[in-house]
Amino acid sequence: MNQSQLGFGGRVLYGIYTAIATVVSLGLETGLRLGLVDQQDHVRTAERTGMWEQGGMAGSVRAGMGLRPVWVHAASVGEVTLAKTLIGALKRARPGTRVLLTCNTATGRELADRSGADEVHYFPIDAPRALRRVLALIQPAFAVVIETELWPTFLLTLAANGTPAALVNARISERTFPRYTRVRALIEPILGAFSVVCARDEVSRGRLLKLGCDPAVLHLVGDLKFDAFDRSTVDETADFLADIAAPVLVAASTHPGEEELALEVFARLLVGRTSLRLVVAPRHPERAQQILAVAAARGLESVAWTRLRETPETQWSVLVVDTVGDLLGFFRGAVGVFLGGSFTGLGGHNLLEPAAFAKPIVCGPHLSNVAAVARDLTQAGALQVVSDLAGLESVWRGWLDDPDSAVAGGQSGRAAIENNRGALEATIALLEPFVPALEPAR
Repeated sequence: MNQSQLGFGGRVLYGIYTAIATVVSLGLETGLRLGLVDQQDHVRTAERTGMWEQGGMAGSVRAGMGLRPVWVHAASVGEVTLAKTLIGALKRARPGTRVLLTCNTATGRELADRSGADEVHYFPIDAPRALRRVLALIQPAFAVVIETELWPTFLLTLAANGTPAALVNARISERTFPRYTRVRALIEPILGAFSVVCARDEVSRGRLLKLGCDPAVLHLVGDLKFDAFDRSTVDETADFLADIAAPVLVAASTHPGEEELALEVFARLLVGRTSLRLVVAPRHPERAQQILAVAAARGLESVAWTRLRETPETQWSVLVVDTVGDLLGFFRGAVGVFLGGSFTGLGGHNLLEPAAFAKPIVCGPHLSNVAAVARDLTQAGALQVVSDLAGLESVWRGWLDDPDSAVAGGQSGRAAIENNRGALEATIALLEPFVPALEPAR
């Protein structure tokens, strides 16, 4: 990368960043080569080093008629869900396009395998040595980054190589904006690496401008999440609760502390409603055993989803989802959904998934990551925001006592989604000129 693109402050910040990234990259590679890292226990690390730095992935990409791929990067589960929608639309618009999808997390990687991408791998460590090798082997024709994955070396090297890049569904959260402002000397040239930036809302657009994004490449297109679930997708989703006659509440995308909250409220509601059920789907499924232990300590009959699938006759009042990609199947038959990440200060998670299934939603007060959607759904009567355990109990009790009201709230949410579609079409229109017509690798 030509560092003359950076000012003095940017060069200092980038120098510190690359020094740290290089040490991590070399240390990891050395550990793997010397057998100091257990590859079975660190599959994610092993795949990054083996597939990227040793070139295993590049060979499989080249095997596909020698076409230069569109490289789509999505951090984790939420972004991979958007990537799936985007990849499908891109392939319909430009048949024959090959797509390479990368992600950062194990849960995202598992979901990415069902995204429609031609190749799926982990994102490489963002160090100059690793990125030069990867980019030389892969030769991407175009790169698409979803939301706020602003990896400096990746993007600045793409720009130095003359490879166009796009930032789609771009958002700058309330929590992230001050951090980026402090390192604007580096963020501004990173944003300058993009040929097109699609902002998902007016607030993010304004913050991107303040961070130095070129107004000529910045477009306000709306939130792709509204386009992620059309009626056919919802109708084709399996209903894992179809055989359950009792009412079922869902606590989805929960974090530590939120499961305890949901279980406490559930235990209170069981008084007089012994047939009531609760499904808990933690944001990180590997925490399932911890949650099962908490439920068991309360005397609640609990079971993991993988076990219930093997032995459907198992009796349960609390079901803990320990898999990736199955959550939507529990929305279909639920009374309503509590969405986590909202009591912990994380800023909330995707509200549109339960809304697409016409389910009423309740959240905690921390919704900075989804503020615009939360406002729309609250105004529609589909979302209720509460501040404590008593508030959650009141909402869940209200849904159970007045099912018709709960149904009406859910239907209002689905109507709000239908009224806000269109970001996908606008985004594809902006991306399509940058996708080459079946350009071969050199």
